[in-house]
Amino acid sequence: MKKIKKNEIFRKVFHISASIIPLYYLWIICDDHNFLLFLIFLTIFAISVEFLRHRDNIISRIFYQNFGKMLRINEKSGRITGATWLLIGFLITVYIFPKNIAVPAMLFLTVGDSCAAIFGKFFPFGRIGSKHISGFISGLFFSFILVVYLNLNLPIVVLLIGAFSAMLTELMPLQINDNITIPFVSGLVMQTVNNLI
Repeated sequence: MKKIKKNEIFRKVFHISASIIPLYYLWIICDDHNFLLFLIFLTIFAISVEFLRHRDNIISRIFYQNFGKMLRINEKSGRITGATWLLIGFLITVYIFPKNIAVPAMLFLTVGDSCAAIFGKFFPFGRIGSKHISGFISGLFFSFILVVYLNLNLPIVVLLIGAFSAMLTELMPLQINDNITIPFVSGLVMQTVNNLI
């Protein structure tokens, strides 16, 4: 078992807690248009903070006091944070796909990706590049169980293939941020498979 840096633990806890957004979409703001507006507001706010944290001393101080421990080196030096990428990924997913596709796609990101990272680092087994098969399996298992439990009116096989495609995307060393690729690819795969069966 390997140790995980504190900032990575904070990141993954934050990442999993972001599941409240798709669950909010599922249970609270049921209207697609209103939820899309809600996501647009959050994304614009996040991008504004990204811009101001490098240009405004007050915003910068507040930001780093609250989130500095979670940042990676490249994010501290000016790159867009994972949280902002996550909101952009959510926005794209909700805009493109219907709710019963978008919700599991977002949960594959928040739960599946986080479990893959945590278990892959705690119990590294079957290395593929910088990732581990143990992470792939745990991310697949936990995210699939969750979306099946939520009963999103999709066949189980569609959800299973969606979870598999999400974790396969997480495993691959793509150049595009996986906060965008995971929900987009899994959503596209689920929609395609659902239309075929």
